This record gives sequence, structure tokens and C-alpha cells, in this order.
Amino acid sequence: MKQLFLIGGWEVFDTKDEYYNFLKNCDRDLQNPKKNRKNRLCDSVSLEFKCIVPQMPNWMNADYMSRKIRFEKYFKYLNGEEVVLIWRSLWAMFLLRYLSETDFPSHLVQIHLIAPERKEEWLNWFSTAKNNLQKFESQCDTIYIYHSKDDDIVSFENWERLSKAIPWAIFEVFETRKHFITPAFPELLDNIWIYSR
Repeated sequence: MKQLFLIGGWEVFDTKDEYYNFLKNCDRDLQNPKKNRKNRLCDSVSLEFKCIVPQMPNWMNADYMSRKIRFEKYFKYLNGEEVVLIWRSLWAMFLLRYLSETDFPSHLVQIHLIAPERKEEWLNWFSTAKNNLQKFESQCDTIYIYHSKDDDIVSFENWERLSKAIPWAIFEVFETRKHFITPAFPELLDNIWIYSR
């Protein structure tokens, strides 16, 4: 069965050492997270896709290395089928960097980046990454990037910069979706179904 990765949230820790220790030693059931607003999409595609919902680091401790450690723990659930990745906000920028530097172990048919945020930690990397973005492009058949002009968390300027840096992506611009914090996102579903038909 085809697989869909959809980003989730995660815990907060007092110190980085405590946090990294937990990441390395956590053995909870990674395939069966609790249902919430962020993973309702899985219910809509469950006949076609096996959903994997990574519980990723909370923004208060979310540096690149912690996300990388956590993301790679999910690779043991890949079944050799084609994969669709859906990541939003800061996590979308993590995925952009990760796939610009590292080979993903399965074939990616679609990547959906929703309101990607470029905070300060990404600026230095992004300014020197243009050559590596070709690696990102080569790992996926189709890349979608979504942004709303009225987003009150991520500046629309981010969309403008990304559209210049990744001109091969399909950019979908909305007027009134803010940061896409709603249970329904029909355009995203439509684009996923384009692939599965």
C-alpha cells in the first residue's frame, strides 16, 4: 500500500541533553499516534494510503539535529511503496534541508510543503543551499508549496523567496486561509488524489 507521511507535534523538555537522550532511547509505538486535528487527513485517504504521522519535536526544542534523529526513526516503517510527504511551517523547512543533503530511502511521488517558515536558523543554510536544492528536486516527482496571503504566522515574503529558489515546484496561493490551521484542506486532498488515480 502507498504511504503518506503527515507531520504532528511533540513534547517539550527542560534541557537539550534531556531532550536528545529521550530521542535516542524512545521506543513508543511510532505507528499509532493519537488522533488530532493535524492527522484527520489520514481518515480521508485511508483506503489508498497507509498513514505514518511522525510526532516531531516541539518548536521550543526543534533544532535540525533533533528533527533529523526523530524523522529517521520512522524509516523502519517504510514498506518499499511510493511515498507522499506532507509537512508544514517550520517542519517544511526541515524537510527541504534534509532532502537537499540526504537521500530518502523510498521513492517520493509528492511533497506538500504548507506555509513553510524560514526563521533565522535557516537563513544561513538557505543562502548557501542553491546547488543542493537540485538534489531536493531530483528526489521527488512533484512538489507542491501552499501559502496564504493573510498568513498571520509566516510572512508571504517566504513564498516569494521560495518561488524564486524552487521554480520547478507547483505554488498554490490562497487569499484567506491564514496558517492553514483548519481540519479541512480540500485542495490538498485533490492534489493527492491526482497522484493516486
